[in-house]
Amino acid sequence: MAVSGARAWLADVRELIAMYRCLFEPAAVGIRVHVLADTMCPRFHTDRVPARLLVTYSGRGTEWLAEPDILRAENPGPLPEQPAAEHCIQVMPTGSVAILKGEAWIGNEGRGLVHRSPAPGDTPRLVLGLDWLS
Repeated sequence: MAVSGARAWLADVRELIAMYRCLFEPAAVGIRVHVLADTMCPRFHTDRVPARLLVTYSGRGTEWLAEPDILRAENPGPLPEQPAAEHCIQVMPTGSVAILKGEAWIGNEGRGLVHRSPAPGDTPRLVLGLDWLS
């Protein structure tokens, strides 16, 4: 029994992996697929990877903050709780491909993109994540 659209989705995933490998030439690529009925990461945070590719295929896209709206620690350490006003929260459109520069990108320590998972609402989220593995 085939799921409607599965072949097209798998072709899209294969193409994204190929593009990600072409861009960064990682030793390995970590692949995560989540169907989320609940919020996976409700707190604004950064990732400790060089670069993470995210695509939300269904449901609300990942939320993020622009640099002027971020409260960063003065010294290296955990990201402080983010008192983000609703009008400051940006949303990656469903279906868009986003590459998030993380804390492990050389020279980007303490400057990773600040983001979180949104509340899914009535529609579960289908999210693909690709990580640069060494």
